[in-house]
Order: sequence, then structure tokens, then C-alpha cells
Amino acid sequence: GKQVAQLSRLVLADDKKIGRPEDLLKLSVPCKLVFRTPSLRRLVVNAHTTESKEPVALELAEDELGERIVVSKVIEGPPSLRRAELEGWHVKKINDKPVGKIRVAMIRQRLKKGTSLSFQDPVIDDHLSGPAMILEHFISSCFLTKGEDGEEVPWANETKTDLLQEAQQLSLPPNALDDLLDRLGGLKKVGEMSGRSHRIKRRKDGSLAWVARCEELRCPSDGANLVEQVLFQKGNKKICVVTEVASAGISLHADRRQATADFQPPRRLMISLELPWGADKAIQCFGRVHRANQLIPPKFLVLTTPLGGEVRFNSAIARRMKLLGAVTKGDRMTSMGGVADQTMTDFDVNNAYGQRALATFYTDTAKTLSAVPELLALYEALPFIGGEEDGEASGRWPTWQDFAEEVCDAWSATRLGEEIEMMLQENQTRSWAEMGTRESGEINRFFNRILMLEVEIQNAMFETFFAVYTELVRVD
Repeated sequence: GKQVAQLSRLVLADDKKIGRPEDLLKLSVPCKLVFRTPSLRRLVVNAHTTESKEPVALELAEDELGERIVVSKVIEGPPSLRRAELEGWHVKKINDKPVGKIRVAMIRQRLKKGTSLSFQDPVIDDHLSGPAMILEHFISSCFLTKGEDGEEVPWANETKTDLLQEAQQLSLPPNALDDLLDRLGGLKKVGEMSGRSHRIKRRKDGSLAWVARCEELRCPSDGANLVEQVLFQKGNKKICVVTEVASAGISLHADRRQATADFQPPRRLMISLELPWGADKAIQCFGRVHRANQLIPPKFLVLTTPLGGEVRFNSAIARRMKLLGAVTKGDRMTSMGGVADQTMTDFDVNNAYGQRALATFYTDTAKTLSAVPELLALYEALPFIGGEEDGEASGRWPTWQDFAEEVCDAWSATRLGEEIEMMLQENQTRSWAEMGTRESGEINRFFNRILMLEVEIQNAMFETFFAVYTELVRVD
């Protein structure tokens, strides 16, 4: 047969791709083998160092996984560069742009005279800020500085430059995921399961570097999440941050199979920063830590902002999760597969009691000249009603009448009055129990539209609504 050159790589056998030695066991002899010669996997680069301008000759080659370009041999260069071959340096930036998965054939096309190569992780001064980048892009793209004749307008150009400088001086929040990982202890203590290929790492000297996840975990580029899952399940990492990209098809529960004499999987606590829009996605997300063969059931914690309007989203998801449980488990209180999830009811106010509470709240505020409301004692006991020195009250609404008048204006501003009036007319022919069997659009719109109001009155309106809701449930 034909002689094969040294360092050649076996790629095909009988037109079947060979990725690992075990694939050869399935072959029958004789068979046709196809090798990739080393000349296709190696490249000699003549260059010079950036600072000292010393000549450098390097031989670049693909690594064992065929995903990175490493320095296989230093032909010529300063003594400090000799360790590149021993330490297996690999190309991380081309023309100051990070490089991901790449082969010799690809880098051969990109390398031209004047192209810069970097073998070190890009170092950045601080965490990247998404809001800052959005603001900078908005100013750069939307503020025009040229006139109709295509010439630069001096005052417009100067104004744009001043705005960009002011934007750079703003202290805007950093990228949430990188900042969270850094605050919780760094990449060695916190697992990350996301769709990102790169992330920010804090090095031993305190500086920040932009690194590839697969390099840190020493795995193929598409296997980072699987490695993080194993490290979390075995207890090597106590915390795992999971994004929606990785919220399906993974198991992060307290698996009995991981239990040993020295390690017992702890109870999982899942903190949901933001509920998904769909109930099916919410169940998929919660199901990552609540699965069969678990040693102990998990706990769930849903974080919300103090804005009353956000309850609308939690209420809608909670209601649909319960309805989905009624379909899949035959239990109207089920969202995760058991009656223990009755606490989900605390989020669900879109029911008959919610409709009655909204109607009562509207009637007692929009029709203030009518008879004294039955719940006047409840209204006057609200913490925000009173003078400045009266408990938690800010002094904005000294009496219930003052608050009711401002809420009456809010009904008109949000255009909710007409819709609630239609709900009251429907109640004349149907009972609240009959109307509560379906999801109320009026309640959803109430929670949505009060988000347009300022925070203080928004929270006050929701607190009043929920106080009436709680009282109606207590009376029944």
C-alpha cells in the first residue's frame, strides 16, 4: 500500500468519519482509509514581536481536538518565546478580535501581511456593561452630524462628541451574568450553564481577562455545559447559574446515584430571577431540580421587584401552571406534580376573588360621593394613609378621601374605568363564581397599566387591591 507521512491524521474509513479509536473496532478488513497529511494541519508563520520587533518563526498546528491552533514548534525567536512550545500556547486573538473554534485551513486564509496574532487572553479594565454599550451605539448611530450637502456640521459633531464623553462617565450596571459569577466566588466555585462561548475571568492578580469557557474546562467547545453539570452534581461546585438556553434537557436534582459514603447531594434551592413568559417553560425550568430518583425535594424562591405591577406576570404564570397541572395530573392545585404546591396559589390573584376585589376597589374610589364604603375601616388602616409622622405614611395622602380622589384620576389616565364598568355590567347577569372560571382580562390590564404610573401610587394601588382581596378571602 501507499506509505503514510508521519503525524498524519486518520479521518475516514470506508467513507465513515473516524473521531475516536473505538470507531475502528466496528470496521471490517480490508477497508479504505483516508488520512489528512500534516501539511494541511501545520503552518509556518514568519513574523516579529510587537514591542521589540525581533524576528520570529513559529510552526502552528491543530490541537488534538482539532479546535484550536497551538504553537507546535518555535523555529526562531527570543528566549522568552521558547516556552510557547512547552506550555502549548494557542492563538486567542487575530487582529485584536477573540478567536473561537478554528483550524489551520481557516487561519491560513485570514493571515496576511500586517495581521497581528495574540497568544494571551484579552485583558479588560472592568466588567463590560450592556447598558453602556447600548447607549454608546444609540448616540453613535442616531445622532446625525452631516448636513444635506454631506458636509460635517461643526456644532452637531461637537455635541455628539460631548454626549459620548458624558455617556462614558456614567456608572451603568455591568453585565449581570459576569458580575454575578464574580461576586459568588469566581469560575472555580460557580458553574455556568449558558449558550456563551466566552466569559470574563478574574485572574490571581485581580485583573479581568476575556477567556473561552472550553479552555477553562479543557473540553470541546460544545461540551462546556456538560462538564459544568458533572462538577455541580458531584459537589465540586456549590452554585450553578443556568440561563434559559440551558434550562431544558439537563438534570441538576439531588440525584441518589451521586450519593457516596463521603458525599450526600444537598437539597437544591432554585432561585428564579425572572419567571418565563410561558407556563410550560416555567415547568421545564423548575423541573431541572425536581426530577425522579431525587434524594430530597427541592425548594423554590421566586424573586420580584417591589413594583406592584410585576405581580401581574407572576399571577398569570401561576394560574397557567395550575391549569397545566390540571390537564397533566388531574389535580387543579398541581404545578409540579403534587398537592404540596398549594403555595403557588399565593401568586394567583386572577380568579373570582380578584375580580370582586378589583370591582370593589374601583367602586369605592371612582364613586366617592356615594355612600360610605363598607371597607372604610380597612382603607383607613392602610400604612400609607396618614400624615408625615404617622408610621410608614409619607404624608401624600392624609386621609382616605385624598387617596381615593387621586386613584379616581388614575382610572381615567389608564383608561381602566370603562373596562371595569363593563365587568360590573356583566356581573349583573352572571355571578362572580361563574366569571372567575376564566382568566380575567381586566385584572391583567390593571396590573399592566398601573406600571405607567409613578412608583408610589402604583404600589399604593396594588397594596389596596391586595388588602381588599385578602379581606374577601377571609370573609368567605
